[in-house]
Amino acid sequence: MRILLLIRVELDQVEWLKPYTDETIVELGQKGVKDLLAVPISFVSEHIETLEEIDVEYKELALKSGIDKWGRVPALGCEPTFISDLADAVIESLPYVGAMAVSNFEARQSLVPLGSVEELLACL
Repeated sequence: MRILLLIRVELDQVEWLKPYTDETIVELGQKGVKDLLAVPISFVSEHIETLEEIDVEYKELALKSGIDKWGRVPALGCEPTFISDLADAVIESLPYVGAMAVSNFEARQSLVPLGSVEELLACL
């Protein structure tokens, strides 16, 4: 199994990092790759870029380029473990956001969350 990190192409005038996904799909097809699985690591939910660009446009390009099997790993979406971890990350970042927004030292201290995510959510 070979793993490549690709960059999707933007249609504006800004030069993006390479390699571009569309160019690489064509190259892989030319090299005889027959199976390709896309793992959109920067997307946490299904949206127009996963549903249209990856699932339809890139799949069509892959098939035209000689790749027989095309797939995409689903986004994390509402997976309970992901949502819990995301909530933890948000709560852990609150003191830093609050410290930037509040100049009074005592007020900063009151922004520091105490307890677990479950304890904080139970207070709501």
